[in-house]
Amino acid sequence: MNNYPFENARWIWPQEQFQKHEYADFVTVFFASGNQCSLYISAKTDYAVWLNGTLVGFNQYRDFPECKAYDEWDLSPYLVSGENRLAILSVAYNENFSSRIADGKGVIFSVREGNRELLASSIAVAARRDPCYQSGDERLVTPQLGYGFAYDATGEDAWRTRNVPGFAPAMEVPGGHTFFPRPIEKMHIEPPTHASPLSPTLFDLGREYAGYLSLEVVVPRETELTVAYGEHIVDGGVRRLIGKRDFSVRFRLRAGVNRFDEYFFRMGLRYLEFSFADPEGARVVWAGVRECLYPVTVLPFPLPPRDKRIYDVSVHTLRTCMHEHYEDCPWREQAQYAMDGRTAMTCTYLAFGETRFVRAALVSMGKRRTEKGFFPITSPNAG
Repeated sequence: MNNYPFENARWIWPQEQFQKHEYADFVTVFFASGNQCSLYISAKTDYAVWLNGTLVGFNQYRDFPECKAYDEWDLSPYLVSGENRLAILSVAYNENFSSRIADGKGVIFSVREGNRELLASSIAVAARRDPCYQSGDERLVTPQLGYGFAYDATGEDAWRTRNVPGFAPAMEVPGGHTFFPRPIEKMHIEPPTHASPLSPTLFDLGREYAGYLSLEVVVPRETELTVAYGEHIVDGGVRRLIGKRDFSVRFRLRAGVNRFDEYFFRMGLRYLEFSFADPEGARVVWAGVRECLYPVTVLPFPLPPRDKRIYDVSVHTLRTCMHEHYEDCPWREQAQYAMDGRTAMTCTYLAFGETRFVRAALVSMGKRRTEKGFFPITSPNAG
């Protein structure tokens, strides 16, 4: 059993909870005497972390309950001498989807300065259900993607930088004790790309993106907002509802300026459409995404101009389908299908000369290999 670097850390979660699709806040402090230390963290579904109010990073590698991946983050750029405030936002889906496994709820972390442990997650950490993200919302985007999200901006209270009411000691929750470092590179999250307005509420990014929603809107009074996203326009708007699938996320906005950056739900899209319950006086200042890219070096491949354009589009398509693992499509599924992955692997060798990502994908597929030696249709999955 390998529980490094969490020998003294425990899986924790707030005591107030739902059974599915829960968002939780955690706050604790540690004292640093030097100018260098690292955070080690793993989550049942996903996490985002801040130190002294500055975003450090986010994105949990998709893994299996019996063997959890952890990330190491260098805290040195955000560190101060003395007391440091660590804030973590985590989500737990706790339901089986095509590339996620029902795994309970929890986050585990430690802070180390060399071999010295400065902090370990425990019931001493302050925790609460997040007041903005709507826990318990079981509205699916698609059966493959899983849950979207609903966000209430009127609940924002600057908890990442100062003490606020509502926190209580965390509770210890069940979780595995075998860990391994993320087997691939961390994602590169680009600065927001602003979409071009086609109308006051319809926006075009100009090409396909896979990334996290980023926006700023102004409303004169509290109101509801639905943001639809997609790859094409029908009848002058984004095609949001397709059968039982709903390609949208929802907000409750406070009066005035509302700024938002998402950390968990990655969209595949070209278009965004904003629908305000009370549109009078509402204005979209800007809308876009922070593109999420796996870091690769694109190899030169000399071709005639028209063939080169086709090749470049193909390489971009492949990059929109490489994140924690290969994906069959960034818009509606984001699942690693075995046969789609096989095709993507051969293209990866040619376009990037990349082998580490390929190996991790094969290891993930092999975790649930059938008795007859076949890979499951998607991975990771419950088997």
